[in-house]
Amino acid sequence: ATAHYEITSPVKNLMRFLLQEQRLTSAAVIQAYLNDLEQSQRELDGAIRESRPVWIERALNEINETLERIRQDSRANREAVINEVMAVKSNKEQRSVRERFEVINRLWTRYLEPLRDLIDVRKSMDAAMDGLERVMRSGAHTFDLDGGLNREFYRSRTRLTRLRREISIDFHESLREVEPLYESLKQDSELVRGASRALERIGKEGLKNLGFSALLAIPSSRQQEGLFPDLALESYLHGVYGY
Repeated sequence: ATAHYEITSPVKNLMRFLLQEQRLTSAAVIQAYLNDLEQSQRELDGAIRESRPVWIERALNEINETLERIRQDSRANREAVINEVMAVKSNKEQRSVRERFEVINRLWTRYLEPLRDLIDVRKSMDAAMDGLERVMRSGAHTFDLDGGLNREFYRSRTRLTRLRREISIDFHESLREVEPLYESLKQDSELVRGASRALERIGKEGLKNLGFSALLAIPSSRQQEGLFPDLALESYLHGVYGY
């Protein structure tokens, strides 16, 4: 009766996959993967120079596993972003404009912008991938007569090419989903905040302090303190306040 049970990580991952509840991976995690690749690249380069086939196979296996983790996380990020965007658009939970903007803004600032900095040409990811590809080509050339090792180098280069293609597609697809909604909700959120602040000032300081007389060109001869002489305009502001 007092025991607590916890689902193990493999089962959690399986359930997330089945329920399409992918977990977002931050750019910091991707950067850690790139650091691992750079370390494995140095080990592979050393093993090629010293002609150690066993070390080469071990380094290639580690590289392949890291490449596959990056690819899976990239695909999960894309699906998670699309799910979030669909949830915000449908707005089944009846969230306010500000709450929806906060969700999209978190996606934009925490995941997409830092990831774009990694993916852009001449940035961390391209540099790591280019260096890895050069070492693999060098190894394939060095062991051209070793059929087994040559096939392993070819397979690893194929995985690397697939990763570079798919991670770019995943990122730009996510960007296309989020960017229009981000801009739209940002504008709406700023409008709501501005209206709220204006109404708050009207309540505290009175209507005259907002300078509506000059902005709206209301005839001063008909103006009274704290009231609009134009009933249609007054009704409109009441509507804004209710919104």
